[in-house]
Amino acid sequence: HCMEFGLACTPINTTVDVPPLTHLRTQVVRNIERAHLVLVVTDSLTAIWAEAAQTVCAEAGCNAPIHLLLTNDPSQARAACVSIRALGALLNTEGPVGIDVEDVRMVLTGGDSTRIATAKATGNTRAQDALNLALRDLGHAKPESSALDGLLVIFAGASDSLSLKEAGMAIKQLRPDLGPNVHFAYCLLHDDSLGVELRVTVFATNSCGQESENQLRETP
Repeated sequence: HCMEFGLACTPINTTVDVPPLTHLRTQVVRNIERAHLVLVVTDSLTAIWAEAAQTVCAEAGCNAPIHLLLTNDPSQARAACVSIRALGALLNTEGPVGIDVEDVRMVLTGGDSTRIATAKATGNTRAQDALNLALRDLGHAKPESSALDGLLVIFAGASDSLSLKEAGMAIKQLRPDLGPNVHFAYCLLHDDSLGVELRVTVFATNSCGQESENQLRETP
């Protein structure tokens, strides 16, 4: 479904070897030199490839890539696919509350790496419940530390049920705990395939490349 939303996926490498920059310059720059938004997805063992891509993009004058750092949990690969597809859909379709590429860059390029999580919920408090679950999947609850540089939240639900008011109530609970220097954005995406479920996708960018125990406070 990548090309449906104007997305192109280019495998760089799957090893932990030191990246050959000449190879990267040829392969990566050719595929991303015209890209508005570049995401480099790695786990902790292959994170060196994100650093190399950053260097190559800077040399070539390309947009700086956003490093999506996955954990070793097998579900993270699925979460990455869902999250990137949601982001692609959001940037290529009109929604009740949307964001653009510059918003994404502002929120997600301030730190060293970005962690992702998705969660679903139903019921009267589904937006708040799904948001809490997604944050807890990252080992957090509510953000309150300067270690968090950016937070992007995507609420997805059926067009006949998801409303700005519903998402706004969940965000209202979150905002007081955001640090003054945290870049924050949220948006709504209509997806009728979700039925009565609401899905929340969270992109959390950290300045130190990993979450801090004090970064987010547990929610009752």
